[in-house]
Amino acid sequence: MKVLVLDESTSALDAPTEAAVMDAVRHTKDGRTTIVITHKLSLMRMCDRILVMHEGEMKEQGTYQKVMARNGVFAQLARSGEWVR
Repeated sequence: MKVLVLDESTSALDAPTEAAVMDAVRHTKDGRTTIVITHKLSLMRMCDRILVMHEGEMKEQGTYQKVMARNGVFAQLARSGEWVR
């Protein structure tokens, strides 16, 4: 099994470079498990499944739409402006 781990891979990039990295992630995730650690909602929306860690425990998981619909930890952080859009 191939695994790719990206830890804050777009955190300090300008907009054009961030777009290029996100495009590369879209094309390289096929055929492998890709784990993305990010504070950017745009990158979170690309993910098949989001795992929400809070205070050392996994609190929620699902697609972006599902975790937002739960109105839990993830939705509160996303709506509060805690993360970069």
